[in-house]
Amino acid sequence: MATPVEVEAHLRSHGILMDAGPNANVRPGIPRIQWQTAVRNQLKNLWEEMPCDSSRAVLNSIAQTGRSVTIRPGANKSQTDQDPTNWANATPQGAGILSCANTAPLPGMTAGTGTGSSTIVHYVPQDWPMYNSIKPGEDRDEVLLHELVHALRSMRGQLLCAATPQPQISASKGTTVQYDTFEEFVAILVTNIYRSENKRPNLRLDHQGFRPLPTELTTSNGFRGMFAKQISKMVNEMGLLCFDLAQVNCQFNPLREEMRARRIIT
Repeated sequence: MATPVEVEAHLRSHGILMDAGPNANVRPGIPRIQWQTAVRNQLKNLWEEMPCDSSRAVLNSIAQTGRSVTIRPGANKSQTDQDPTNWANATPQGAGILSCANTAPLPGMTAGTGTGSSTIVHYVPQDWPMYNSIKPGEDRDEVLLHELVHALRSMRGQLLCAATPQPQISASKGTTVQYDTFEEFVAILVTNIYRSENKRPNLRLDHQGFRPLPTELTTSNGFRGMFAKQISKMVNEMGLLCFDLAQVNCQFNPLREEMRARRIIT
């Protein structure tokens, strides 16, 4: 099994980069070397250490774009995000270029080209707990995977932060489901499959914090039934990745049920 440094070198050759910046500390109290070591450890988890068929599928898809994603420290915990280096190229051809912070049009930009863009992920592992957090989606490897899914969409020229319809209502009394954008739906679904693969308790509900999914949405068919349109769109746009994810051996895998319904897998 490779060391974290060897994994980083391998991923770097495939366009997944790290840049700690020139300062001795990436933030007060977080030395540059500690940040680098922590990021390497999480990349190793996603590539080969944890049960990682799902995360490895994402990393392989990133490598296939021929573009780069650079992981850099954010200024603070709230700056955990991804930013394309060219928003027009990251946006589908002809689509409006929208802010992922508020879904508003970005000033001075017209329409996307869909050619794909390299991107930057801002991430500090020390901002997040290690594993088995009671808040699903908050574990530090899951946070990184979530942002890498956003990066992949930018690199493929598919990033479109359009507002989603009104919140879906689950059967659990008083529970609403709001992903904000389709981009968040994709990133949360992929990360939930990874979380299920690692047999961690609970799955993330939506983009409003780190609440757990209600029981009726924790089954593959139950979730697919409520979000059939979103899952169909995801498979239509990212077929090869979804094919790989559908074959991940885990309890929660709505993509597997979608591929079975399409008779792509048995």
